[in-house]
Amino acid sequence: MPQVADVLQFSMETGGFLPNCISSLQESLIRHLKVAPKYLSFLEKRQKLIQENPEVWFTRPLSPSLLKILALEATYLLPLRLVLLDEMMSDLTTLVDGYLNTYREGSADRLGGTEPTCMELPEELLQLKDFQKQRRERAAREYRVNSQGLLIRTGLCPKKSVTETVGKEGKGGVSLLCKNS
Repeated sequence: MPQVADVLQFSMETGGFLPNCISSLQESLIRHLKVAPKYLSFLEKRQKLIQENPEVWFTRPLSPSLLKILALEATYLLPLRLVLLDEMMSDLTTLVDGYLNTYREGSADRLGGTEPTCMELPEELLQLKDFQKQRRERAAREYRVNSQGLLIRTGLCPKKSVTETVGKEGKGGVSLLCKNS
């Protein structure tokens, strides 16, 4: 589920804080894949079908329009997964690169050499502590905190629904504010 990865990535990005709500697939696609909201109007249609008939998933065979929506949705899932994995693995990649560079530069003694004993964390790995501190400080500046101590995610602009905007301007936009902010 992209929502789980999105929460984990948000937590890493903010130094361990959790968001006040999960992101919808639509929000995740906009935030992580930078997909323009106008290309995601099929997700609003999906939501409308579900609101009209909550049992739509149990009807067999699925309607062609619903199958098309599901196919469009599925095309975004693998790229979203890859982007989220890359974002979540960025710290590991940075730390491994630093660790290997130190080893290549001949400082293997500082990294513990070949001894399989417990040793102090090398400076290269202590960077993780600095990363987290910087991220917590940035999160404290950029986000408000709700009564539960969770960071309040701000919406992605614009704040009109796709159907409202399409009807008025011929372009798509989307409302992405969490309901329980």
